[in-house]
Amino acid sequence: MNNTSFLDAAKAQSEAAEVPADAPFETQHENPSGSDRPTLTTGDDGFQWPDLPNKRKLDPLPEVPVEAMPTILRKMCVEISETYKIPIEVPMLNALCFAGFAAGKYHRAKIGPVKVRPNLYAGTFQSPVERKSSGFSPLLVPVNEWIKDQIPEWKKASSENEIVRGKIERLKKEIISGRSDNEYTARAEMEKLESQPLNLSPCYVMGDASEGAMADRMTATGGDVLVASSDAKSILAIIMGKFTNGDTEDGLLLQAYDGTEPFMSSRRTSGDVVIDEPMAGIAIMTQINQLKKLSEKGDLFTSGLISRFMFCFPDAMAGKRGKDGDLIRKFSKREVSDEAKSNYNNLIHELLDYSRKMQSPITLPIDSDAEERWIEFSNKVEAELGSHGDYADCGDVAGRLPIHALRFSLILAICHNPAHPSISRQDVVNGIKLVSYYWKHMERALSIMSKRDMPGIPRRIVQSLQKNGKRILNARAMQQSLSNVNAAQMQEAINWLLDHHYCREIEIVEEGSNRTGKPRNPEYEINPDVFEG
Repeated sequence: MNNTSFLDAAKAQSEAAEVPADAPFETQHENPSGSDRPTLTTGDDGFQWPDLPNKRKLDPLPEVPVEAMPTILRKMCVEISETYKIPIEVPMLNALCFAGFAAGKYHRAKIGPVKVRPNLYAGTFQSPVERKSSGFSPLLVPVNEWIKDQIPEWKKASSENEIVRGKIERLKKEIISGRSDNEYTARAEMEKLESQPLNLSPCYVMGDASEGAMADRMTATGGDVLVASSDAKSILAIIMGKFTNGDTEDGLLLQAYDGTEPFMSSRRTSGDVVIDEPMAGIAIMTQINQLKKLSEKGDLFTSGLISRFMFCFPDAMAGKRGKDGDLIRKFSKREVSDEAKSNYNNLIHELLDYSRKMQSPITLPIDSDAEERWIEFSNKVEAELGSHGDYADCGDVAGRLPIHALRFSLILAICHNPAHPSISRQDVVNGIKLVSYYWKHMERALSIMSKRDMPGIPRRIVQSLQKNGKRILNARAMQQSLSNVNAAQMQEAINWLLDHHYCREIEIVEEGSNRTGKPRNPEYEINPDVFEG
């Protein structure tokens, strides 16, 4: 099955899933078709409104913007998707995360006061049988290979580090005990040794670790850590307070996202730790039930850690069939091609080589029209953070979308030309495509976490009805009253309200005719429960 056919088949099966409120979060059911929804009349027709709401429903995902990915990353992700029969958006997000980390903390993008680095925090949530490792492990291979290649040299360098540390300790003891022949000379030699930069460890990758262990690793690597795990229950448990009496442990991760401030910590076990420019990349995959656990830790929202993540929450594929009735994940002997692996691995190695040689920040040039496009997107997001905007109920998360878009744009530019990157308008356009797509995944996750009960436009409709006390929804009039909503979006929003029992269609009888049916400007009766309380 080629990529197009697999994606088409997957799309056919990725209709919105309904999750009963009391069901385990791993459970996903196909969305019943709305094509046979009855046309109803108002009045006392015996109709009983269902409880509102009686189900939580995941919104359908839009088409994956595969074309926004750099060629090398795109081909690798397509082959992983085709080989393992997994949603392509999973390897896409992981590939962007690994490439961004490999590019290093010294690559920067700047528009006005906004500055970003290419590191990403990415979290993917799937059921146990969704082949999480398959969309993860092949992409981490070149990072681990690169580290393995550096180990022989690092062993020699680490011995030199130990010698330097030993000399410093010897001089300290001699000065303290008064056994130094010339204290002034000893102090000068000690200061010289302390100012000598230590050789840095290439062992960036950690599966899970406490904040203290992560800080210790950062001191050895020069401030960089890649948290990478295809089964992240342990690292999430640590972040949620496993070793801190339930208090969230996210201080280092918050500072390692932007790196604008040094991280400082005093711990009894290893003394003071100071990391001047911490940088972390996070690519974790875990089960859907972890979303509920995260939602119970409100501090992770108020601190801003959740807003720094891009989530991937794809539809389940296990056991699903395509339009032809064939299993979507039917076994095949196909493997990821050597060419795709080689090109991807070479790119990651090249990025790691460049970043290791860099000693100071480099701000990439950016086209003026690229800046203009990003500013336009940033203003659009800002407008939707208002009380009646799409993001009014989730502004603490959505407010960082422009930052994510600029980070994506930076990664794309670096992947296109690692030696001499610059950010073009197309990079920004594609960065916005990617962040807008993964925001849909974030909205699904927020709905499961009970942080967002309904999408933006349906919520705005309900707020307008409640404010004006209107029991009838006129589609055209409502569309005209809402800003930046087209007819297609309006119909999609109404379909959501219908599927969730917020309203029902009104059947009319046209004057002078015995024919009943939908009016050209349809109207809907509103569930009385909308106005309760």
